[in-house]
Amino acid sequence: MEAILEQRNTPRVDTKRSPAEMMMNRKLRTMVPSRVKAEPSCESRVKRKKSVKKWFDQKAHDQPKVKIGQSVYFHKQSKKSWQKGIVENINGDRYIVRSEESGLYARNCVHMRPTKV
Repeated sequence: MEAILEQRNTPRVDTKRSPAEMMMNRKLRTMVPSRVKAEPSCESRVKRKKSVKKWFDQKAHDQPKVKIGQSVYFHKQSKKSWQKGIVENINGDRYIVRSEESGLYARNCVHMRPTKV
């Protein structure tokens, strides 16, 4: 079994990667020590990452800026209807919103939408 493991972990001449490395994307542990440094990821993987980033960036946009005293719609609880409120305070990514109906809520900008009213 150890001999088969070594054979699967031996790099091929044409690809410079072992069959196990091609299949699992990592070197397998063996009893024989090795000092071969891992090569950087494949060019195709790098190209794929660039392609994914390019397509993501086409649709991505920043969240609208919200100021203190601005009227917003926000979620009181996840998957509930939007409630109207006013931004009381901003601490980094955390917004303190006062609901028209009840108390204060701490929300992220993902859970808020500014109103034009």
